[in-house]
Amino acid sequence: AFVEEFVTSDGSFDLIVSSLALHYVNRVEAVFRKIPCWLSHGGVFVFSIEHPIFSAGPREWLIVPGPVKVWPVINYALEGPRIVHWLGHDVLKCHRTLSSILSGVLNSQLAVLEVVEPCCDTATVALRADAMAENHRPAFLVVKCAGPDGGA
Repeated sequence: AFVEEFVTSDGSFDLIVSSLALHYVNRVEAVFRKIPCWLSHGGVFVFSIEHPIFSAGPREWLIVPGPVKVWPVINYALEGPRIVHWLGHDVLKCHRTLSSILSGVLNSQLAVLEVVEPCCDTATVALRADAMAENHRPAFLVVKCAGPDGGA
């Protein structure tokens, strides 16, 4: 079942993980409101999504004179569905601003414990020089949340 239709007993999970799925959900706030009920006492919810800087578009590097590629951001504040060509297919994804995502989480009675915008470390860049470009913009956002009764 899609997460929008998923039903379970209250307190069913100690840990809920969503990996790169919620940016496909049109009404993600409704999903965020369900999560606290699904968590057991002390439960934790962790999710990763495409970073809003990445999902804003146009989703490709702009090559300009000089040593650095540029990641253009267009229509960042205009939230909503966007058709993205990915792995040979047109896919519907939902772009949201960072403040909209975090407000949706906080309005659902979840407590934000940690927010991470992963980038490449120096060891990765040493192995692959092209990985340095990934540090010009985060591709992903990872958020760790606790249920309304605390979490760990």
